[in-house]
Amino acid sequence: MSRIYQTDGLRFRYPDEWRAQEESGDEGLTVTVDGDGPAFCTITLLEGRPPVDEVLDAGVDAYREVYEDFDVEPVECQVAGRAARGRNVDFFCLELVSSAWLRAFRTGACTVLIVFQSEGHDARDAQSVFELIVDSLDCESDVFAG
Repeated sequence: MSRIYQTDGLRFRYPDEWRAQEESGDEGLTVTVDGDGPAFCTITLLEGRPPVDEVLDAGVDAYREVYEDFDVEPVECQVAGRAARGRNVDFFCLELVSSAWLRAFRTGACTVLIVFQSEGHDARDAQSVFELIVDSLDCESDVFAG
């Protein structure tokens, strides 16, 4: 079973046992969903529609500042019915290989950034949660209109 997060312009499914937290800031709305384990997902709606590659590069740079040893793989994909780009980042944290999947695309009103992070031993479960969220994501283009 899954729960539904919904606000003006954003809707997605996430696991029943996870919780959602919403935060509005200068750049836009950020929703974080997480459970009891180390995996989490953030979805940020960036006002001003910054370029997708700029957003992804900033995300990778944030990992680069914290972790010395990591690999980055570019990804082309579809999210919410739109062409999207992403980066898969594998890094070492406390002697475990951890992964982060970054995806970004633009709507008529914002740039959407999705960051999902998990530890290595949770990879299979994390992948299914990531797919649940991404496959169910619906971003209305008028989220910041009016």
